[in-house]
Amino acid sequence: MSQFSLSVLSYTPPTLPDQPIDIQASDFRSPHLPSIVAATSRLLFTISLPSARANDPLYPATHLQLTYTFEGTGEIFIPNVITSKDLIESSAEGETNLYNVQVPEGEIPRPKVNHGTTSTAEVSVYAWRREKLLGKWNVGQVKGLGIVGLKSEPIHILRQKAREHLRGEH
Repeated sequence: MSQFSLSVLSYTPPTLPDQPIDIQASDFRSPHLPSIVAATSRLLFTISLPSARANDPLYPATHLQLTYTFEGTGEIFIPNVITSKDLIESSAEGETNLYNVQVPEGEIPRPKVNHGTTSTAEVSVYAWRREKLLGKWNVGQVKGLGIVGLKSEPIHILRQKAREHLRGEH
């Protein structure tokens, strides 16, 4: 099997509405269901696939998977994978094997993030051959993607603060 290679050539983050001041945790049933703060445009990036085949541009990968990583909160793997049929061939003069990947606004999560952490997400793409990981590439950042102020701090931090409060160390 040949080595898999991918390069991210361009990236356009989605546009996001501002976080409402009066937003409630109940406004979010799942990071994958539309909400009042859903993205208003798609996420778009262009990739180069040197090992692309005419009938299977992702070869030897079977699919790609996007993730959003929030420092201090975690990484969200998007369940909808990207297959060869989802790639849109992009023509550029003198360039071959370029493809656009579009993520519709309804599929971009706006998750709750921990207090005191960043709302900026690092977007990455993982390449898989069935269940075997072939690699991970950075796509870009989405500033303000996470919703701040609705998720509690980790329990060990809350316990530490409670102990400090009881000792009068606040």
